[in-house]
Amino acid sequence: MDERTPWYRDFFLGDYRGFWHPQDDPERDAREAEGVIALLALQPGQKVLDLCCGQGRHCVELARRGLAVTGLDLSESLLDEARKRTADAGVDVRYVQADMREIPFEAEFDAVISMFTAFGYLESDEEDLKVLQAAARALKPGGALLVDVSNPECLPRRPNARGFREWREAGPQRFLLAEHRFLLHPRRWQIRVIVLDRGEQREHEMRLRAYSADDLDRMMRDAGFAQVEAYGGLDGSELTVDSPRMVVVGRL
Repeated sequence: MDERTPWYRDFFLGDYRGFWHPQDDPERDAREAEGVIALLALQPGQKVLDLCCGQGRHCVELARRGLAVTGLDLSESLLDEARKRTADAGVDVRYVQADMREIPFEAEFDAVISMFTAFGYLESDEEDLKVLQAAARALKPGGALLVDVSNPECLPRRPNARGFREWREAGPQRFLLAEHRFLLHPRRWQIRVIVLDRGEQREHEMRLRAYSADDLDRMMRDAGFAQVEAYGGLDGSELTVDSPRMVVVGRL
């Protein structure tokens, strides 16, 4: 990868779709969509924007439950997959190709959501703050932003906190090796992915900034959110150092 090219511009192309993206799990997707609806007290007909919507997993499930959903992603190839998924499900979702720092809507949505640790991709705190500011502009007065990420307080407590490797077999002569490392200064999750595909080797790298609940509280307030709450999951549970996930909700 060219060091001048942000990692996220290439990471979600062919190898991600073929090897790395979340495996289909309709029960999980439905459960997560229901968690979003309950936590934000959303009603049928309200408008939701899914940032970095990827293949449209949550868009489809939210639309099935009567919400007016827009999915936004930088990757046109993932959006093509989302459109097919949506058509197969027989629901209506609007998809938009855009950078999440430049959301092309103003005061339109009742809620904006960022799922599956899709926040923290960018090169600095200042660039990530632009995402929160763009989300605030896209919300109606009183709207809410939900950010779902891995809990960085839990990661160092795991037995494999220094890092670990995982192998995945994707078919005859097709393998993936992922090397995970959690770094402290600044806190970030770094994943090096090596794909062995019928004798050909390709490498990719993912770098995620790992924000604490206090970090996100400060950043959301800087972006204009008046009230910020943190949970240990989409079920609204208490956030502790043992919570694998962290869900932070900011309300205008």
